[in-house]
Amino acid sequence: MLKLKDQQIVPPEVDQVTLCELDNELIQLKGKDDPNISRYYRNQGIDFPHIIVPYEIKNIKKNTNSCLIHSDESECKENVQNIPYEQTKNFLKKGYDTINNFIFNPLNTIFGQSEGYLRRIQYENNLQPIKAFAWHRYQQVFAIAHRQDVVYLYDLYSETWFPQSPKGLFHEEQKDITCLEWKPMSSICLAVGTSTGVCLWKVPFENTNESLNYDSIGQNPFTSIKSDVLKVGSAMLQVLKYPGFCHVSSLSWSPDGLFLAVGSAVTNTIIVWDVAAKTPVALSGAGGKGTTLLTWSNDGSFLCQSCTDNILRIWETRTWTCRTIPLKNTCHTACWYPDNRTLIFSVKDSDEISGIQMLWSPPKLDYTILVQENLGITEAETINGNKICIGGPIRRLCIDPTGQRLVINFEERDNPGCELLGLFSILRKPYLRYQPIGFIRGPNWHPGAPKPQPPRSPYNDHDTNEGYVPMPRLMSFAYEFQRGALLSVCWENGKISFIPLLFN
Repeated sequence: MLKLKDQQIVPPEVDQVTLCELDNELIQLKGKDDPNISRYYRNQGIDFPHIIVPYEIKNIKKNTNSCLIHSDESECKENVQNIPYEQTKNFLKKGYDTINNFIFNPLNTIFGQSEGYLRRIQYENNLQPIKAFAWHRYQQVFAIAHRQDVVYLYDLYSETWFPQSPKGLFHEEQKDITCLEWKPMSSICLAVGTSTGVCLWKVPFENTNESLNYDSIGQNPFTSIKSDVLKVGSAMLQVLKYPGFCHVSSLSWSPDGLFLAVGSAVTNTIIVWDVAAKTPVALSGAGGKGTTLLTWSNDGSFLCQSCTDNILRIWETRTWTCRTIPLKNTCHTACWYPDNRTLIFSVKDSDEISGIQMLWSPPKLDYTILVQENLGITEAETINGNKICIGGPIRRLCIDPTGQRLVINFEERDNPGCELLGLFSILRKPYLRYQPIGFIRGPNWHPGAPKPQPPRSPYNDHDTNEGYVPMPRLMSFAYEFQRGALLSVCWENGKISFIPLLFN
């Protein structure tokens, strides 16, 4: 069992901010004259832009002319294929789908856990400026979904937003955004999950010979080839809809970019789109209500689906059969290890890192349960003797593309310390283990920004509680980074932090 208190790691002070990792040590800063800044640059540190996204963007032009949009809506009303669960007879499957789609799923929406999950994600998405964040697969570009349902792209190469504020990628179909993800094997396509379906934005790139602004050593840390930048002024939109399928909660591209898996917060059915052919396939498994997450293994062999009623389902993508795994609570965070066979996850209200390992390649679905790692809660002291509680229920897990680092976001509690992210080194042999490196602290509220009161929301700018600091809300790793891993964190106050983890 892994206990944080056994590692003798000193957490950062509340007035510090994490700069980077240098070979298993987190570097914390306290002021602009901190000597660790020089140490960072001596180790060929990289300058990243200072980005704060405002909670409210005024004068947004929410119309289809905001950036030369061409709309191609695809509503599939025929030629819909349903793949049977465990190869049951087609006529029985059609009968099950009819009952499930028109009777049970609406009832689950009204009376089951699905409605509560849907309301919770809609509420949480309105508490901070950034709803969703996604790195481009091959460029140093990321996309954000603002709480006002407008999508913006940021190019680290030129340090510019596209489209320029207050304009944005917006369409009348793009409401209640919950997730977004760039298409693999493509440089221009971004999928956005909404309450009515999926918006596919196609944004062109063009070659450029401009020099980098953020790299202190004059070398692109993302890729060794010449970069492209966004071509401002054009974007095309394609809308994917499936009859009766709404409230998209999660989406995931297959690694080859051919298929887009889409989950809903109010049904266990998932839709797998052949985007090029505009053909949807509905997949239903026994048990489960709303879908909380979808994630494809890196080689495309398996698709993980989590449902709101304590169900984890593994689909194998050769014959599209599945294996249902009962859990003690709802799985709300999961990620595949780069070996394409190991899935680590955590369930609601638990401080355990659980995992399964697939034993064979598809179509076999045999698995073994991995040893659980219990983080626990421990009271730690900073250098100045301030006591904080670290650990507790896990909110989100994130593994870097190299498979060497794990970042953990803990659930919010009343005690100081829940604003810290845990950074772990992943040890593969003799079995999967997690060695603590340290704790990542983000920024304080920037001057003039309203501070929240419970429930945490910048709308409450009176009689503020000075003990609050911004909580981490979203975190992800850049796909391309040559010197280790690049972690991005979206904080509650709209700050986007870039934390390079520099290791061999």
